[in-house]
Amino acid sequence: MQLYESNVTRHGNMLVGSTMAGKTTAWKILIEALNKLSEAEKKENKNVKPEDMKIMPVKYDLINPKAISIDELYGYFDDQLPP
Repeated sequence: MQLYESNVTRHGNMLVGSTMAGKTTAWKILIEALNKLSEAEKKENKNVKPEDMKIMPVKYDLINPKAISIDELYGYFDDQLPP
């Protein structure tokens, strides 16, 4: 619940903790639960539009933070680049 509520109220989260503390398990279970709730919502209302859904399905990508710069990881604005 804490991870879900944190995701709802923030733009992003970082799970930090000791080895074998359950970080990966926590976010995987949250993703699985949200996807199941999304599927159940689709079954209840087959004509629901994606933008009208209360719970959207979750997609995720894993990245290696050492493979990109800190600016790319956290985002930045470069005024010299064309829009």
